Amino acid sequence: MGWFKRIISKIVPSKKPVLIEGKPSGKIQKIALLVGHGAGDSGAIGWNKVEEHSYNSKVATLLNSQDLGKEIKVFYKSKSGGWATTYLEVAKFAPDLSIELHLNAANGKAYGCEVLVLNGQESTAEIGRNFALSFTKKFSRRMRGDQGIKWISSGDRGYGNLVGASVVATWSILVEPFFIDTESEWIDVSEYAKFFAEWIKGL
Repeated sequence: MGWFKRIISKIVPSKKPVLIEGKPSGKIQKIALLVGHGAGDSGAIGWNKVEEHSYNSKVATLLNSQDLGKEIKVFYKSKSGGWATTYLEVAKFAPDLSIELHLNAANGKAYGCEVLVLNGQESTAEIGRNFALSFTKKFSRRMRGDQGIKWISSGDRGYGNLVGASVVATWSILVEPFFIDTESEWIDVSEYAKFFAEWIKGL
């Protein structure tokens, strides 16, 4: 990932969030929505055979079609260059916040909402906790981990994605709101997208 950081640093200046009472300062105006998986990878398969990538593609399309008071742009994994190529495109957009859309999966019985954040990024975690709290209140669900946060370090699942996105955005989170293979966790695409739209408007 070192070579990638060097390339990106020539495109977008490094942006460091400033903490005010534990929350990121400055208003979020530009949001990059990264649809997880893709390029031949469907991601997890739901209890009803719905594919993770397909579900989140629909969510991203619904969000992108609305006026949310922010500049929204959707990105997909490049078929030719993978995520590294996609991050170069994200860098040109220069978002304040990068959100990678995922859904969790385990054994058909697991439950809960979690947001993946790079270890030590406290200001980013505030955004993640806000998402987890809002989601769990809306749908009467439970949070996992540290108040909805799953801290990610080198070698953990999602680390490479978060590192790549954190280079091109001030804040970068990876959301896994529910377990797609647990029937009782299921949320209709339109309902989830409606919640997500309201959450974005409030940022």
